[in-house]
Amino acid sequence: RRYTCIVYYMPHRAAIASYLGVGTAFALYTLDEVLDLRQWRVACHRVSAPNLKSPVALSLSARTRPPPIGAMDWPAGRVLLQLALEGDGTTALSPIPARGATVLEIGSGIGTAAIGLALALQAERAEEHGAAEASSTSSASAPTAVVATDICSDSLANLTANALSHGLRVAGEGEQPPDGSIGVARWDASAADAARSLPLVAPSRLTHVLGADVVYSGGAAGVGEECGGEFVATLRALLEAQPQLQVTLLLVNRFSGGAVSALSHIAGVAHESTSLDASLGRFERQAAAAGLRLRR
Repeated sequence: RRYTCIVYYMPHRAAIASYLGVGTAFALYTLDEVLDLRQWRVACHRVSAPNLKSPVALSLSARTRPPPIGAMDWPAGRVLLQLALEGDGTTALSPIPARGATVLEIGSGIGTAAIGLALALQAERAEEHGAAEASSTSSASAPTAVVATDICSDSLANLTANALSHGLRVAGEGEQPPDGSIGVARWDASAADAARSLPLVAPSRLTHVLGADVVYSGGAAGVGEECGGEFVATLRALLEAQPQLQVTLLLVNRFSGGAVSALSHIAGVAHESTSLDASLGRFERQAAAAGLRLRR
């Protein structure tokens, strides 16, 4: 039996150039990491939905690395935006309408979901207006209001700049976000009695609450079994104020499976193998204790 082995020889000069190129790239990467040279980048997304005739383009300023962690382009925000526009194909999670709704996003970050949703719904209304003018009809429902919140002031400043760069007017505290605008305010959903201090909109007026990647160790879930209860209490208070409220949280299961258990065993730490991040498991237990029913 014969086997064929193909061998490529690299000329001496080419090899030297290759080594120099790799070395230069590594040196630049190291300098960038140490000196934080490339601090910002532009995160580009194209948003399509069944009710949009053409995609909505997003170009959002984002940090290349933390801090702040909220100013980075996390993938969960883009997925949450698509869920908000399309739903999940069930009656339990339907698309957010262009009119008659009030949407609150928790932990908005760079604004992928909030800004994208505001622009997409604005485009829907523009198309709807054109069709209404052609048929001499009009809609009495108010445009859907979108309110973006975050705990980090630096992230909110970046979100505000991103919203303005897309032609949206930013409504601050004490203002009702009109059509063509987005409400932006600092709000800590994990603070005690957070529902009472909700800015821009009364809890009873909310129809949708969104959140992407808001439960993690050190975040809304905290780091201990006793932590994170305030966030669950806030969700319960919002639901008590508006029982028809639709809460959609897109949570990322980061540290699941047997790998963590194996590493813990090597380190001499007892760790039960699980398919669910400990922070998410703690959130589910706290929600159940608070009388909230979660649907995965």
